[in-house]
Formats: sequence, structure tokens, C-alpha cells
Amino acid sequence: MITNSAANGYLAIDAVQVEAGAFATSYIPTTTLAVTRNADVVTVPTTNWSASNGAIFTTSGAPGPSSTSSVAAVQLGWVAPGGDNIVQKLYNTNSQLATASSAGTKTANKPHSSIYNRVYGATYSNGGDVQVYLDGVAGTLANPHTTPSGLSATANIGSGFNTFFYNGSISRVIAYTSALSSSDVSTVTSAIKDGPQ
Repeated sequence: MITNSAANGYLAIDAVQVEAGAFATSYIPTTTLAVTRNADVVTVPTTNWSASNGAIFTTSGAPGPSSTSSVAAVQLGWVAPGGDNIVQKLYNTNSQLATASSAGTKTANKPHSSIYNRVYGATYSNGGDVQVYLDGVAGTLANPHTTPSGLSATANIGSGFNTFFYNGSISRVIAYTSALSSSDVSTVTSAIKDGPQ
């Protein structure tokens, strides 16, 4: 808050917040001691999403230092209490779509980029392959997708199981209820890149 009092000849500035990262975070109320804020957990309803067939797109930069280990930094996580899930994530060298069900985990990989505002895409279809894309370019095919069960009514943006937080910016998330073809992925990627960020 900035208060300017011409009558008294002073300018008062308070509620200053020093950021260690490259972007602003939400306000943290404090008194006389420094505090550590909890990670933001953003959820979206999945009422009309499909666990059998779908496509996910995220626009983001590479995760910050605390998320670049071999542990996944999750961009989008749709999970079930029993462990079934559909998650799009970044490892230290790859972007990955992982779909886990009673039939086992299926993954697809594509080397990710440290450049900001890259478009990460992923598609999955029951009995078809899971596939990931970086700026419309396909990664390595994996085993056929088997539909997970019991998925939550909400999906997390920027985390998986309220863990594996994505320490970076995610500027856009788009979910489709059908698996897109490679040409469709190219079209969507171009539209995202040419549109507002």
C-alpha cells in the first residue's frame, strides 16, 4: 500500500514482499518474523473430462531449481485416491504423459525445453497410444492407454497428489475430451502460440 500525504510531506509504503523467484506470488501476511508460504494448489472441475480419451495442453517455462531433480514436477494431475491417474509432468530431461491404472503405468517422453512459453501437448485414447508433443513435435510412443478408474472430480494445476509442485509459471491449460490427431495437435499448438499468453 502506498500513502501519499502532501499536507504532511511524506510517502508511506508498506506490505512490501520480497520475492526469491522470477515471478510474483500471492500476498503473505506477516508480523515481525519471516514466514514460508504454502504452495498454491489450483483445482479445476473434471465433470466433463474423459478418462478414456483426451488431450491436454499446457504453456509454461521449465521448472525452477527445486523441481529439476529426477522427481516429477507436475503441470497437471488428475488422480484417484487409489493411485490411478493421468498426469502431465516434467522430469529433469523429459516432458511426460503418464497414465496409471490397474493395467500398469503407461508413459510417453519428449525432451523438454528450458525456454519459456513452450507448448506441451499430450493425447491418450483407450486402447491407443499415449503421446506427448513439444511445440507440436511428437515424442516417443508408449504402450496402449488403459482407462484409469475412480479419478477425482477435480484436477490439480501445478501439482500431482498435492506433492511434486511445479516451481515455475504455467500460463495456460487446455483439456479436450477426445484424443487429437497429430495434425489437430499442430493446429492447436499454432493457435496457442499465435494467441494471447
